Amino acid sequence: MRFNIFLSLLVLILLFPFYLSAQSVYPKFDKDSYIEIVKIKGQKPTIIDFVNHYLHEPEDELTGSLNDMWQSYLAQKPQKEACKILVDVKNGYVKFESVADPADKYLSVTEMCYWNCADGKHRLIAFSNNLYIDDKPIEGQYTGISFALYENSTRRLQYIPAESVGAAVTTAYDGVTHGFDGDNWFVENNGVRKIISQQEYDEYLENRPVLLYKLPQKGKNIIVKIWSPKEVIKKELTWNGLRFKESADMPK
Repeated sequence: MRFNIFLSLLVLILLFPFYLSAQSVYPKFDKDSYIEIVKIKGQKPTIIDFVNHYLHEPEDELTGSLNDMWQSYLAQKPQKEACKILVDVKNGYVKFESVADPADKYLSVTEMCYWNCADGKHRLIAFSNNLYIDDKPIEGQYTGISFALYENSTRRLQYIPAESVGAAVTTAYDGVTHGFDGDNWFVENNGVRKIISQQEYDEYLENRPVLLYKLPQKGKNIIVKIWSPKEVIKKELTWNGLRFKESADMPK
């Protein structure tokens, strides 16, 4: 009897930090949040269900292109030339590759995966997109990473910021805006605008770092590369069951 009580207390002590972390990390599914319901075909959701949900109403050029590839996959039809798709249901992972312009080798790589959370109540879903021209990473309209939180008991899904799960990687260029205002090329940082020449603007874009996210097909950690012409910094976002923790720089 005493052993059973001791064992129960030990389990509570071990699980309590996860309970607290889940309460503080994950937002509540309240009436003010934008909530979606995921339709699943079995007792538990698979990566197929999550991709179906994400692409069921394409909202932009990227999701429209991905949906075309996905529907071909579901119908067991061949993909278009220069389009590839990898579906790993066992590991909860999907990868799309497409070349928009073979002449320029304009390559788009999109990944989706999910993690079973340690609280037993949620799944965390990630979506990433990377772009390359002639094997050189570039920043695009849809590049980056985004997350959604799925609640197992209700099948509700809510999109959440990367910061809420410890997956926001920052650079010195964060918060810096740039563009052409109709008269001048400019770079603006903390409200201070600097007028520059077109050559300086091109050099700025050339040196601006690009974040590349590699989602795990196997394992649980996300690999992030901060790419620039001068150097490549590699980081690992380590999954602890509820959120990520950024590691020190990894060997290149």
